[in-house]
Amino acid sequence: MRRSALLASLTTAAVAAVMAGATPASAINTYNAEPAPERTEVGALVVQYDRDGNPATPDVVRWSCSGTMISANVFLTAAHCTANRPAGAKFYVSLDQDVQAAIDASNAQGGTPEQIAARVGVQGVAHWDAAYPGDSADAHDIAVIEFNTAQAADLADRWDFTPATLPAAGQFDAMGPRALDAATWQVMGYGTEEALNGPGGQTHPGGGVRMKAEVGFDALNKTWPAFRSFASI
Repeated sequence: MRRSALLASLTTAAVAAVMAGATPASAINTYNAEPAPERTEVGALVVQYDRDGNPATPDVVRWSCSGTMISANVFLTAAHCTANRPAGAKFYVSLDQDVQAAIDASNAQGGTPEQIAARVGVQGVAHWDAAYPGDSADAHDIAVIEFNTAQAADLADRWDFTPATLPAAGQFDAMGPRALDAATWQVMGYGTEEALNGPGGQTHPGGGVRMKAEVGFDALNKTWPAFRSFASI
């Protein structure tokens, strides 16, 4: 059965949210998703990039992917969200529950793209696995946004959050398949619904709001834990 699915950054970033301890995360699906205001460590990657052919003046501000704060100054996301961007792209992180509303409000307020982006999120520096995109066995699809001391302080002033705690190396392997299958799993993020075909091409409705949903565990590999609901995406 084909299901309409909300597409978030459901790779390493979503897994980090699952591994946070507390209530696990959401495989964002329209049939069982609900808002997740309590998951303050999960945020949106906002990108300012060039669309007019002049990389010296990145002119577009859009949220791009989901991710998770794993310390006071490190945001975990996916390499496919940061690599191969146009020259001059800048990366920001927002921990707002509704990042699309924040972008809309900032656009309405006006100003330069830098001012619009800075009102929405805090700028950091992107780093990703040099081996990305890897292969099907290990995509190396992992990236972080790093914040300096002043930027980390800005994040803490703007949003209250508790960073996610990553598991120890080999922790999931040690649990074994039965324990993993019996555990409660969630995924969360800001994703949009599955593309709709219409006049003028595809559209991606919804998105920009932090959501969560429960999923089932299927397998574990180096690229990501495979959740059953991924099949609907």
